[in-house]
Amino acid sequence: ISSDRNATEHHAHNRSTLNSHQISCRKMSQDDKKPKAAEKAKSAAKKTTKKAPSTKYRTPRLYMRGVVMGYKRGLRNQYNHTALIKINDIEDSKSAQFYIGKKIAYVYKASTREKIIWGKGFRTHGSNGVIRAKFKSNLPGQAIGRPVKVMLYPSTI
Repeated sequence: ISSDRNATEHHAHNRSTLNSHQISCRKMSQDDKKPKAAEKAKSAAKKTTKKAPSTKYRTPRLYMRGVVMGYKRGLRNQYNHTALIKINDIEDSKSAQFYIGKKIAYVYKASTREKIIWGKGFRTHGSNGVIRAKFKSNLPGQAIGRPVKVMLYPSTI
């Protein structure tokens, strides 16, 4: 029993020495960082004084972000020609009505470049802001859960 106590006291002593060593290392590293932070602030101030004020503005986004939820399906059958798209920030069927007839782009990376599969929303689905869409070629299974761009054109207003 006495040997066990000595072993635990030895481990406790090692922990305390490691902690004090770590603390001293941290203090040293913080002291090293202080001058660097001051230098960075000075260089940032110099950079901002050289730049002229920008008159350009960000162009507005011409699409809403959405996600492919899956395909239209029943209990046993799945219809791959109709995809279900959940549009971000649209929470009811009345709001989703606006996006009927709008173009939808599924963008993915091919081996050499980005490719796009275009589709169109044709009706709402359920009461939570989901729309049904048909694409030029059916969406692959990998598209489920991936983002799509729901364009704000063609406009019906």
